[in-house]
Amino acid sequence: MVSSALKRKRTKEDGSEDNLPFKSNKGRRTGTRTNSQRDPQSNFTSNSFTNTPYSKRSGHMQGHTAECVPIDYLLKERKAEAQIAVSESIITHKLLQVVKPRKRTVANKAENVSDIVAKSLENYIKTLPADDKATTDLDLECVRRFCAPHDKDLARFSKESEMYPAIDALLGFISEKIRDNTDDGGDLKNGISVFANKDFTVPDGDTSLRIDKALRIDFDGLGEFNDEDVDTKGGNADMSMTATYANIFAVIEAKIDNQAKVEDETNAKVITNDAERVDATMQLYLYTHNIYFRQHARRFAWGFTVCGSVFQACLFTHDIMVRSGGIDVATGHGRKGLVELFTNMSFCDKDQLGYDPTIIFNDAEQWEMQVFENGEPRRCIINEVLLAADRAFGRHTRCFHCKTIPESGSKEEPRDVLVKDAWAHQKRDLNENEDARNEATLLRLISDGFCNDTSLENKYPKLWAGGIVQQTDSASNVSDDSTNYIFAALDQDVREKIPNRVHKRLAMEPLGEPLRMAKVVDETIIAVADAMEVYMAAWKGHGIMHRDISTSNILIRRDSQTGKLLNGALIDFDCAIMVTDDEPRTDQRPNMTGTFPFMSINCLAASSGTDLCNSCVPRTILDDWESALYVLCWLGTFGINYHDSAAAKHKISETNLPIGKWRTGSPEDVARNKMSDLTSRKNLHTRILRWFYEPPLLESLPSEPLRAVSVSYTPLKQLVDTIRTTLFENHNISKLGHGTDLDFDSIGFFYDVSDNSYTDIPETCWDAHLDPNDRNPFSRRAQVADKIGNALLDVMVKARSEARERIERR
Repeated sequence: MVSSALKRKRTKEDGSEDNLPFKSNKGRRTGTRTNSQRDPQSNFTSNSFTNTPYSKRSGHMQGHTAECVPIDYLLKERKAEAQIAVSESIITHKLLQVVKPRKRTVANKAENVSDIVAKSLENYIKTLPADDKATTDLDLECVRRFCAPHDKDLARFSKESEMYPAIDALLGFISEKIRDNTDDGGDLKNGISVFANKDFTVPDGDTSLRIDKALRIDFDGLGEFNDEDVDTKGGNADMSMTATYANIFAVIEAKIDNQAKVEDETNAKVITNDAERVDATMQLYLYTHNIYFRQHARRFAWGFTVCGSVFQACLFTHDIMVRSGGIDVATGHGRKGLVELFTNMSFCDKDQLGYDPTIIFNDAEQWEMQVFENGEPRRCIINEVLLAADRAFGRHTRCFHCKTIPESGSKEEPRDVLVKDAWAHQKRDLNENEDARNEATLLRLISDGFCNDTSLENKYPKLWAGGIVQQTDSASNVSDDSTNYIFAALDQDVREKIPNRVHKRLAMEPLGEPLRMAKVVDETIIAVADAMEVYMAAWKGHGIMHRDISTSNILIRRDSQTGKLLNGALIDFDCAIMVTDDEPRTDQRPNMTGTFPFMSINCLAASSGTDLCNSCVPRTILDDWESALYVLCWLGTFGINYHDSAAAKHKISETNLPIGKWRTGSPEDVARNKMSDLTSRKNLHTRILRWFYEPPLLESLPSEPLRAVSVSYTPLKQLVDTIRTTLFENHNISKLGHGTDLDFDSIGFFYDVSDNSYTDIPETCWDAHLDPNDRNPFSRRAQVADKIGNALLDVMVKARSEARERIERR
């Protein structure tokens, strides 16, 4: 969020744009998946750029693959995801050290202020001086009830609504006293306070879920919100601000539990109604999804549960939630702990609260981002947010359209680049250049290898700059931004329980549009064919497997003047891996890498942990070709572009289609569904192709034949049919290598296994040299994957040529 003055520059009263510093995303290019500083990192939000709904760009709910699905159904899925996360992805540890100020002098100041505030709180609970005007608006009785000792015979709260004013009063008192006891603002960096909103639906959320309470933060330390229309200095005047996911620092989820207490204050073990606490934590997980989506400079997120008198802080990393021990405000020890936590949060560096100091609001009132090359920052201006983080856990991939800022004295001209920001898994203590999955290294390798191949020009991303984001703290220490860095203050045994991710940022060119911006089916076919051409070139030239062929990772490029399609492009090598000569190219265990609806049967089966994975067929390029097949099926069913997708929603629901079962359920379930859907041409046609969207003919075209070829999905149906046959029933492969069942002996229902043609393999077959006892068709195909891959590329090249001819005839 930016100042109201700047907001008025963007939108006039009549709604028209005026001096808009950022481009709108409607129908425009998106990308590869195309100190007077005000320092409002926490408010670098979707509202800072455009009102175009992100649901149109990336599919806000449950990731970008959800199609034609009721919100209630998707919310049910997300709650199931939250339940799994809470049951399997939580560790408990004291979080105070995470926000302890790094500079010793500041840490000492915070400790002194904390002691003073804790004593003031104890005095406040006991008495309320008549001349203490600064606290007359706080509900002392609420605080006293909140903090009443457990030996008192009273029901602390009878309903949740009684907890809200108590939370307001207690945290408001702590926040105010922290400010009052800091000399001239001094080292106070972060002003934390409570929003006035209570039990409310957040206006910029994607569901109607209601939040109990929320905290906000400003980075002046003086109670200002950087909005000149609101006077927030002093007391809790800032509580008049409306809470949105774009400006919430942390959500507070309250539950009535009058029996909750901390059994042992040494280890902060909580005795509580576990069902209530689990429910509160699940709610935090659901809200955090929206915080990441709306706040583009958020590295990790905080939340708080309050069960009865027991607070617990929750820190959401990219794979796991770290929860503090219980902070019981019914005890003096607990109240002191709460004060200490909030004081440290007020004095610590911004990155310790989860914000990204490498994204700033500069003097020219522009959002500026640093991209690091060999540890050195290069600067660019953010013009547009192209992709927002859309999950509570995961890589949190974000994409931005930026304009580079040339170095001082440089003759380099500013250029348009796509900046991709993501958190990738990396082994601890592994050098970036030693990582076989280092995307920057792979892109440089591809660029060097393709530089003389004009047929691949602009079909793959070229790196302008990129590497691990560097964080510089208040003590002037420079560190790689990673999970290790975030939890550096915790014990090593705790850090090792948290999967390590590294924050990487890459600036690439050229820019492009999402695959879903295709105007007609032929453009989709051309784009996918170009992408798979790059895929095969990267494999043949460098042994690079992309491992995430999806609708999000293929772009289309147009002539900026005419709008004519130029080509497609393959992007996002974040999941890619290079198979070296020292490691056989097929010796790659399949895993869950990729986008769920587009993952191959083999990878899903191997990840299911059931009898489906008996053979554990190595991952090959055929798994990615299978993903390309699923991409085409997905687009054919739900529409190649946003217009067709909107029209398709009126006719079908994903939940009622066989293809809808490719996105939900266990890996085993999805694998079995795909095996059934693709086991024969008949099944493909009756279960998948029959549901392909068919748009109305364009009446504006001069003749009936021309209308049909211009908008019909028939060419896409034919291509899908040919790819499935080439992949699963290739005539150059013996019948032992046909089909989609991982165990040949189990498919007697479809084939007569006593037929000698299954064992009498002609020498002309690509798999003639293989062991006839190997009856797993995926295994047999994997051993001749390169030949099948070449055949599939021939299919795509032919389809691309025909598609270009149809476009030229228009």
